[in-house]
Amino acid sequence: MKLLNNKYNICFDFNESNIFELVCEKPNIYNDLVCDLYNANNDLDSHFILSKDDNLIEFDKNCEIIFNPFCIDINNKRNIDKFYGLLVNKSNYDEFYLKKNELFLKIFEFVNEVSFNIDFPVLYDEDTEVKNLFKAINLKIDMDTSNLLELLDSYIKITNRLQGEKIYILINLKSFLSLKEIKMFYESALYNKYKLILFENIDRSDVENERKIIIDNDGCIIA
Repeated sequence: MKLLNNKYNICFDFNESNIFELVCEKPNIYNDLVCDLYNANNDLDSHFILSKDDNLIEFDKNCEIIFNPFCIDINNKRNIDKFYGLLVNKSNYDEFYLKKNELFLKIFEFVNEVSFNIDFPVLYDEDTEVKNLFKAINLKIDMDTSNLLELLDSYIKITNRLQGEKIYILINLKSFLSLKEIKMFYESALYNKYKLILFENIDRSDVENERKIIIDNDGCIIA
């Protein structure tokens, strides 16, 4: 995959690297780039173009922008839909298929017994999907951790598993993690082949295996 900004002629080519850092020291350009990312993610006019094998692909389905790592939600709509779909497919395997049918039989027996004790008729859908059961019990992915590094790593790993490989753009991540934590995050990213771009407004310590692009205070690009 390649992410290109045709206004500033910046290209993130993930055939060459899995970890990029863009440092923009000029505030108005940094603001422009981040706003442009937001526009691309919301299907608005943007200078960011995403492609795969020289074909344009949808930005919001193949990129994710993390503005605040403390607010990421593993149980967002896309993940939950894919999660339920995965469970529905599993429930159709022989062993689970029989258990699923037995479970629904017991549920309908219970509904019939309860409804028999009221003084008006009831109806229910006997073709109810198992997905509706997951929704009824509010089934979610458990990612109970207060450690930001673990949270990020688990979020990206699970999201990639559910939605497929994506580019993750992290805004000012180095403001939240120590150098040691960044190195650990990169190790996991390289091992799991995450595609990462860090957008930073300050040039902090260099970290092994990252490819850094700098836009200095004069607007010059140093790659």
